[in-house]
Amino acid sequence: IFSEPIDPRRAIKILNAGGLKPSRAVELLAHLPPEWIDVLSALSSRRGRSAVRAFITKWRHIPPPATGDDLRRWGIPPGPLYPKILKRLHAAKLDGRIRTEEDVKRTVLSFRPDL
Repeated sequence: IFSEPIDPRRAIKILNAGGLKPSRAVELLAHLPPEWIDVLSALSSRRGRSAVRAFITKWRHIPPPATGDDLRRWGIPPGPLYPKILKRLHAAKLDGRIRTEEDVKRTVLSFRPDL
């Protein structure tokens, strides 16, 4: 069940756009049933189909670089900030902005500069 309806025309427009970041493709496709992904791929341009193929074969298999346990270990108290931090970390990893644990910690510090 989705929190908001999926507009297939908008999804296709996003997939067909140049410069689609992996994090945006994952955000768009990760929670869709496989049949929706197949339909979006079939209705997309070559660029859109390429993005769907990359999502299926690569991007959706890239795990987040940290977990809630990691955040807790780094001194961030559990709370409503966790999902936001973890989402930002995962997007940064998907888009190639996080490669090392130091990159992860630097991103976490952007939320908590006092760490």
